[in-house]
Amino acid sequence: MQVGSSVTETDIGEASTGDTVLDRMLRGGVPRGRAVLVSGGPGAGKSTLGMQFLQTGIEAGEEVLYVSTEQTVDELRDSFGEFAFDLDAPNCHVTSIHAVPGQTIERDDELILSDMEGAESAGENELFSIERPFEIQYIREQLAEYRHCDRIVFDSVSGLTPMAENTPRFRRSLLELIRTFSDEFGAASLLVAEASAEHRDVPAAELLQFTTHGAIQVSREWVAGEYHRYLEIAKMRGVDHDTAPHEFEITRRGIEVLPRDDRRANGVTTPISTGIEGLDRLMGGGYSEGSSTVIEHDGRANLNGTVAAGLLATLEEGRVIVLFPTPNITPEWFREHVGQHVGSMKKLLDEDRLMVVDWSNTWPVEHRNVFNVHLSGLLGLVSKSQLYLTQKLLRIYSTIKERRESPLTAWVYTETMLQDFDASDVRFQYNWARGNIFNPDDNVVFIQNPVSMGEKLAEFYVHDAQQVLRQWVHENGMEYLRLEKGDAGQTDVSCHVSCLQEPPYLEIRGSNASGPE
Repeated sequence: MQVGSSVTETDIGEASTGDTVLDRMLRGGVPRGRAVLVSGGPGAGKSTLGMQFLQTGIEAGEEVLYVSTEQTVDELRDSFGEFAFDLDAPNCHVTSIHAVPGQTIERDDELILSDMEGAESAGENELFSIERPFEIQYIREQLAEYRHCDRIVFDSVSGLTPMAENTPRFRRSLLELIRTFSDEFGAASLLVAEASAEHRDVPAAELLQFTTHGAIQVSREWVAGEYHRYLEIAKMRGVDHDTAPHEFEITRRGIEVLPRDDRRANGVTTPISTGIEGLDRLMGGGYSEGSSTVIEHDGRANLNGTVAAGLLATLEEGRVIVLFPTPNITPEWFREHVGQHVGSMKKLLDEDRLMVVDWSNTWPVEHRNVFNVHLSGLLGLVSKSQLYLTQKLLRIYSTIKERRESPLTAWVYTETMLQDFDASDVRFQYNWARGNIFNPDDNVVFIQNPVSMGEKLAEFYVHDAQQVLRQWVHENGMEYLRLEKGDAGQTDVSCHVSCLQEPPYLEIRGSNASGPE
């Protein structure tokens, strides 16, 4: 508590973390008088978050305490040297505790409590006497002089591992430490703990998951040639907190959590599900209604899975499919990947829920809703005329408009038209259809390979699109998705793609596209 005050605003409410987005996720900040676990692997940003939390208190005139179990004060200054943290502020207290071999009155070979600093330690504390074993009651005694502090960071609880040989005793020790900070000091505290494959023998993080008021998890992952950092609030008792993972960056001020889905929250567009949960999260809900989406690929990625999941989702939402298939999207493929899950292909055609504009004559299906662009036999030569094709396509588009009774999603393999039209003709077709066929609640998904169709024409669709999704196979053989452009969701985030045999056909993992890794 601030010196000279009785009950102040620091005694109630929440303590800001120093990051606007994280405070919003926590619905205000870290609850005062409560302890929150911050766990993660080495280099994930745990200590940086902790010191940023204290720096925010320093700037607010609060008394803060940093307790280190792994570094001396000088080492802490070196670690935080590149940050805008003031460890020498008069209201910032830094101390360290450590277990070292020694002797007590009872035993000659017992771990004793040391502050790692001697007379030079922060706060000018003297060395602990040799009769003090490394036990929680003596740690509490050492920290008692800081009971006036409003904020505390204990970094790291994993440094108490010497107590962990007796798990029940260790659990009681952790509870006593939490009660000391929360009940006796009344402080908002962050307890830092290692949680990684290399530290599975350290039970601190696991035990604290159940004993602390809240738990924040930070992680670092190598994706597409670069590290990404993620933060997730695993729990916060009594608080309707944000449960979604967020990516964050480390800056000179500390951590900066990146917002997600802000534009979707502002109601710019209505999303249409992609049929893939992780992809919906990445894109802020799905494909944008009333606009176009471009899916760019490298010719190696599993586009069929993306398209099949989208077709299923389109039908499940009661929308009409207008499909411009590539030669490998055949009636047999449609029956296997779509029809058997939502009803027969014939029924979908009969009910005007599926309409196919067959450019490559790969749909030998006699039906009024399968429109063959080219004629067969000798008449096929006539159908190669651009004038003939243009007139026929305009008639097809008009027929589709007359028959559809629900919002539609057009799935267009852009390159199919390039066998007959040049870039200017393709642009004319698209602009005419958009102005004369599409309603405000329709949308179009273009699938294209920029290399094979030409960068200039590809950019025409990209420029017009509300969303651009890139799907490719990396040189390491793994497949990834990335939202390059969007009215919602998280752009420039690389996500791993796994193929599945059954719907949704793809699993999207990594960053904000999935839950905890």
